[in-house]
Amino acid sequence: MSHRISPTAHRGAAFGRVRAAVMGARFAVSRASWPRTLLMVVGIGLGTALLLLASALPGMLDARERRGAAIVETASDRLAVPGENTLVIVYANTEYGDRDVRGRLVRAEGARPPVPPGLRALPGPGEMAISPALARLLEPPAGALLRERLPYRVVATIGDDGLTGPADLSYYAGSATLTAADGSRVDRFGTPQASARLGPLLTLLAVTALVVVLTPVAVFVAVASRFGADARERRLAALRLIGADLSTTGWIAAGEALAAAAGGLTAGLALFLLGRSVIGSVELWQLSVFPADVRPAPVLAALVVTAMPLIAVAATWAGLRGVVIEPLEVVRRAPRPPRRGWRIVPGLTGAVLLLTLTNGGGTRGGGWAPWLAAAGIVLVLVGLTALLPGGVSAVAARSGRGPLPWLLARRRLAADAAGSTRLVAGVTVAVAGAIAVQMLLAGLAGSFTTQTGQDPNRADLNVSTTSDPTGATALATTVGVRSAFTFTATSARVRGAAGDNEIPLVVGTCTALREIAAVRACTPGDVFTVTPPQGGPRVGPGSVVELAMTGRDRPMAWTVPRSTTEVAAAADPVRQSRYGLFLTPEALGTDGRSAAGRQITFLRLDPNRHDAADRVRNAATRIDPSASILTLTTTRTACSRTSAAASSPARP
Repeated sequence: MSHRISPTAHRGAAFGRVRAAVMGARFAVSRASWPRTLLMVVGIGLGTALLLLASALPGMLDARERRGAAIVETASDRLAVPGENTLVIVYANTEYGDRDVRGRLVRAEGARPPVPPGLRALPGPGEMAISPALARLLEPPAGALLRERLPYRVVATIGDDGLTGPADLSYYAGSATLTAADGSRVDRFGTPQASARLGPLLTLLAVTALVVVLTPVAVFVAVASRFGADARERRLAALRLIGADLSTTGWIAAGEALAAAAGGLTAGLALFLLGRSVIGSVELWQLSVFPADVRPAPVLAALVVTAMPLIAVAATWAGLRGVVIEPLEVVRRAPRPPRRGWRIVPGLTGAVLLLTLTNGGGTRGGGWAPWLAAAGIVLVLVGLTALLPGGVSAVAARSGRGPLPWLLARRRLAADAAGSTRLVAGVTVAVAGAIAVQMLLAGLAGSFTTQTGQDPNRADLNVSTTSDPTGATALATTVGVRSAFTFTATSARVRGAAGDNEIPLVVGTCTALREIAAVRACTPGDVFTVTPPQGGPRVGPGSVVELAMTGRDRPMAWTVPRSTTEVAAAADPVRQSRYGLFLTPEALGTDGRSAAGRQITFLRLDPNRHDAADRVRNAATRIDPSASILTLTTTRTACSRTSAAASSPARP
């Protein structure tokens, strides 16, 4: 004979579970339970805040890429002549201390020039629009040297639409003398947005760091749910005495966990909102984020809100699995099952997964490698937690004799190692995770660092400006400069040569020529040649070349003297080898003119003058507002820079 349960009975059972859960929630906020509840609220709150921040990461990357793509200048090969909607733009990026400053010099060529995002109009000649962070940096006395370099009147502030982050140092300065030959002619701002991807290496690092942070939080929540378990079990036994069954006691315990989870979710949301409100003032590696761009993905946020209560309830029910609760306050623990071999499986599986990445798969595997590494790290940390009680019991059982306190501790550990290790399980996992992150950082450091080949022992700064007879003197006499050498790099046309008849030409003093070529004996008026290894037009005694001179409208014809000496090439301090004609200024004549080209200056600075580099940048900017200044270093570290700092306009 079959028995059918009526819908009313189903509703009654469901109502009973709800009543039991509500009763458990009331117990959770009672004086006897609030320490355990508070610990669970802290653990769940931290986990919720971290997960919400992680779910907002894709949106932050996308917003940053979108902002960076919107402010890139777009040039067209068809813009051969100025028009009503064209703009001449010159890159004037600079540095101040260890900060990068993005600068643009602009001049409208028509009545309807394109306007950069974040501005309503272009600044006029002698005017400047700056970002809020740059405005703060320019305030005296900290920004006095930088203010000398930007002698423009501030007329506008760049809005958020024209910046990739609130800490961006950016400016647009107007000029009345720019031409397309000085820079580029553009007709609009903005380029198609690139996909917001971290790349396999950064994705691996981000996923690993997130896992290492969240795994101890999950362990902490599970451990916190068992704090005060004895008092909870006595309370549940008392409820059994007045008629509650085992199912009801389970739902009461679940209600306690759900109440703590609700408090944790509220605390986590508050922490996330607090962090979101102050994230605009945080800057890491010159990267910053607008608070408005920190928006969790709805689907991921829903998963966070759902997962945290489930973790709390599951941890609570797992704690009750080995407990038999009877009336009359009798709590009997079920016989502890023997240690099972499955406890070694998670750690062993995680180790195998991580070993598959040691052959470089973690850096070349694209999308799967970061998640494989994350799974391996999670399994290793979980396996470590699972093996910890058994390991403690084994050590306690095999430890030798000792004083009475040691014997008592050994006896306690041998009796119940699991209960004794709960307090340190989260700390153990956190330490193991920190070690994993440190090892990963050490392994990936070489992938982000490259050798430049530059020699800071020969020069500290490399300055490239337009040709100016007084420029070299101005740079060499700047406060904080110990020594300097300058040469002019240009090109000359070889008269009578077929095909490619351009040859590089370098004009500099004997001191400068010795630094960039294998020149030994040198006196004013000497000429040298360095033959390029790949061939090209050859010049020798009697060859005639035509080169541009400052102050002359037409190229000057110059004959290579018969005293010319052939020398070998040599690398300059930035590892560049030069070829062609090398001559001293006296070889061109004594009319006071110099060859027109780029003036290259290498400078050694006084290490005791911390502002020497900025003083040199100021002097170089006075010579040429678009001067290029390079700080020599032996290594260069890759950094996620926005496309807005590109060295040339984007082309469709």
